[in-house]
Amino acid sequence: MDRYKSPDAAAIAQSKLIERLAESERTMREILVNLPVIVARFDKHNKGEIQFLNMAWSRILGFNIDSCLGMEINSFVVEEDLQRWNELLEKSHNEKEKASDLDSQIRFKDSNEQIRWLRIKLDQRKNGEVIALMEDFTERRRLDAELIQAQRLESIGHLAGGLAHDFNNLLQVIMGYINLTQRLVQKKGVDSHYLEIAKQACLRAAGLSKQMLTFSKGGEPVQKAGSLEKVVKEAVDMSLHGSKLKASIKLEPYLPPVNMDHGQIHQVLHNVILNAEQATPEGGKLDITIRRELPSGSNSYQQEMVITEIQDSGIGIQATNLGKVYDPYFTTKKTGNGLGLTSAYWIIKKHNGNLQINSEYGKGTTVQIALPALPQSEALDQSQSTKHIQLTSMSILIMDDEEIVRTSIQLMLEDCGHQVTSAKHGEECLKAYAKGLKEKKHFDMIILDLTISGGKGGIWTLEQILKLNPAARAIAASGYSHDNTLSNYKQIGFYAVLQKPFGIETLNKCLEDVINM
Repeated sequence: MDRYKSPDAAAIAQSKLIERLAESERTMREILVNLPVIVARFDKHNKGEIQFLNMAWSRILGFNIDSCLGMEINSFVVEEDLQRWNELLEKSHNEKEKASDLDSQIRFKDSNEQIRWLRIKLDQRKNGEVIALMEDFTERRRLDAELIQAQRLESIGHLAGGLAHDFNNLLQVIMGYINLTQRLVQKKGVDSHYLEIAKQACLRAAGLSKQMLTFSKGGEPVQKAGSLEKVVKEAVDMSLHGSKLKASIKLEPYLPPVNMDHGQIHQVLHNVILNAEQATPEGGKLDITIRRELPSGSNSYQQEMVITEIQDSGIGIQATNLGKVYDPYFTTKKTGNGLGLTSAYWIIKKHNGNLQINSEYGKGTTVQIALPALPQSEALDQSQSTKHIQLTSMSILIMDDEEIVRTSIQLMLEDCGHQVTSAKHGEECLKAYAKGLKEKKHFDMIILDLTISGGKGGIWTLEQILKLNPAARAIAASGYSHDNTLSNYKQIGFYAVLQKPFGIETLNKCLEDVINM
C-alpha cells in the first residue's frame, strides 16, 4: 500500500515545486518589467537586434515596445554617440577594461525626437547576447550643468565684484571732474560737446560694470514702485535712436505698477532690444506687448505678473545655441562680450521674475519678461509724498577711503553751494560727527561709502552715529557691496542709495529726495 502512495506524494511535491518556481518566475518578471531603469536584451552579432525590453523603455523613451522588438538598438542612438556606444560594447566584452562614468553616458532619441541621456551598464555573454541596464540620466545631467554654471557664475561674481569696486571708484573720479569742467566751461559760454562725449563714454563703462556686478552679490536690485510702461518706452527710445528697426508698443489698459530697480530693468530691456536690432540688420518691425497675467492652471505663476513680450522677425537662434544663450561670454556675434542675456537673466531672477526665450531659426525670436505686479495697497504706500522742500545750502559729511574719490565728491557738493567735511574711514567720520554735535554745528546729511579698506565701513559708522542722533539722515554710496546692503538699505537706517559712478544731477536729485522724506 505504501509503495503505491509514494509516487503520488513525489508527484504532488514536484507539482508544488513547479508552481513555486512558476510563481517565483512571475514575481521576478513583474519586478523586471516594472524596474525604473530600462532593461534591454539584444544580439550583438545580429546587428544589435532587440529581443526584450521592459516597460521603462516605453516610460522613458516613449516608444511602443512591441514595435521596437526586432529593430537594431543602434538606430535609437544619436549618430554622434555611435562610436562611443561601440567602444562601450567592446569594453564590456573585455573584463580588464572598464568604461568611465562619463563614457557610459550615451544619448538616445525618444519618440518626440528629443535627446535623452542614458547611463549604460552592459553584461555581454559568450554567445553574443547583451543585457543592458540603462538609467535615465537626463535630469541629473541638467542639474549638474546648472550646478557647474552656478559655481562658474559665483567665481565670476567674486572677481567681478572686486574689479567693479575699483573700476567704479575710478569712474566716479572721471565723472565728477567731467561734470565740474562742464559747469565751468558753460559759465564761460564755451561749447562742452567733447566733454559730453566723454561723459557718455563714462556712462557706457558704468553700464558694463553693472553687468559685471550682476554676477556678484553687489548686484542686488534697489527696488521701488514704478511703471513698466515708462521704462520700456525709455529703453526703446534710447536703444533704437537712429535705427532701421522700428518698434510698436501695445499696452493693456490699467496696468499695475511693479517693484523694480529702474536702472537694472532698463539695462535688461536695452540688452534684449539691442539683440533684436542686431538680428534684423536690414531693419523691420519690433512688436512689444505689455499685459498682465493672473495665476492659473495654464501657467506656473503664484501671483499676478506684468508680462513684457518683445518679438522680432530676425534670423532667430539655432536650436543648438538656444541652451547656451544664458552662458557668460557665449556669443555668436563678431562684436560683443556675451554678458547681455546672462546679466538680463539674473537681474530678472533677482526681481523674483522670469525670462524666457523662444526662437525659430530663420523666423525670429520672442523674449518674454515677467515681473510680479505690486499690490495696490503697497503701490499707494510707496507713492505717498510729503510737502516739497526746496534744496538749499547744507552742511554735509562725507566718508570715502580713496582720496581722489573723496575730493571729487567734495568738489561736486561745494560747486552746488554746500559746506563739506570729509573723512577717510568710520572712526574719523564718527569723531567729526560727534564734534559737530558738541559744537552745535550738526550735519544735515551724511554720505557714507560702504566698503572701506583698512577701517570701519558705512554700516558700522551709521550704527554709531544713530546712537548719537537717531534722526541723522545718511545716504549709502558704493561701487560694490559684499552683502545685500544696497537692496535692504532702509532696514539698516539709510535714507537712500548712490551707486557709483554718479554725476552732479543724480547727486542733487538724491539729496533733494532725502530732504523731502
